[in-house]
Formats: sequence, C-alpha cells, structure tokens
Amino acid sequence: MYLPQKYINKEKYMNLKLRIINKELESLRALLHFLLNHKDPTDKMVVCCSQQLDEVIVKYQKIKATCKKAA
Repeated sequence: MYLPQKYINKEKYMNLKLRIINKELESLRALLHFLLNHKDPTDKMVVCCSQQLDEVIVKYQKIKATCKKAA
C-alpha cells in the first residue's frame, strides 16, 4: 500500500527500519558464531555468512547516518 509522504512519520519509519535490521544483525551474528564453532573459518558457508553480515552492517550504518542528518 502506498501512502503519500505527508502521512509518513519519517523518524518512526527509520527507527522501525533500524530495529528490523538490528534483528537481522543479531541473527546473522549468532549464525556466524555457530558456524565458526563447527566449521573452518575458510569454509564457504562461513565466508558467505560473514559477507552477508558485512552487507547488513553497512546497510545499518547508512540508515543510521541518514537518521542523524535528518535530525
């Protein structure tokens, strides 16, 4: 559903987005720790999970920076 800009509270939207991404970060971190306890650090699954975690961290930082600029 599309809502016109005037109906969107940007601060609440960004905070919600950050909370969702934070949950994703927590899940990926837990998965990475699990994988590292059971596989070699160079295993494809470990490397893939680590790369995904890196991408989500960058996404989180970009949104966080956007929030600071808007404030």
